[in-house]
Amino acid sequence: MEAKKLNVEKRSGGQRDNLTGQVLHVDFYEFEKGKALRTRVPVRLIGNPVGVKEGGILEVLMHQIEVECLPKDLPEEITLDINELALDRAMHVSSLVLPAGVRSMIPSDQVVCLVAHRKAEEEVAPAAVEGEAAAEGEEGAEGAEGAEGAEAVEGAEEGAKAGKGARAEKAEKAEKPEKKGKKEE
Repeated sequence: MEAKKLNVEKRSGGQRDNLTGQVLHVDFYEFEKGKALRTRVPVRLIGNPVGVKEGGILEVLMHQIEVECLPKDLPEEITLDINELALDRAMHVSSLVLPAGVRSMIPSDQVVCLVAHRKAEEEVAPAAVEGEAAAEGEEGAEGAEGAEGAEAVEGAEEGAKAGKGARAEKAEKAEKPEKKGKKEE
């Protein structure tokens, strides 16, 4: 068997053992010299957007970008400075600074990231608070019924001791909550 020289490139940092640091796995890609290739390259965001400091939230819509280039020009990652990204603003593919010989295969108006208001959370929060209050009110109502039921059981026990029937005692207790309800109205 004759040895054959291949044009390959290491595509990722590989996988290492966490304890020993020993290399467990490395990805290599074979390519044809002088022929452009298409692949995805990670986009790394650098900085803290001004809009986030003003109370917005950073939303990253694109973590990778598809590029076409010669293997020798292929970057490990593409960085994007987002320090100046204001509230209600977005950064597009056109904002990426691509190395020489690298061409994006994604439309330039595609959004990479944006800083949005937190309104959605604020609108949901009052509804959630109202829902919690309603749930507590239902629990309170159930708790009141449970207390009345407990009184009826105690009354039945006392009535049985006093010689009254348990049914008569429960009937009396059942009438009392209705009378209370009429007085409150």
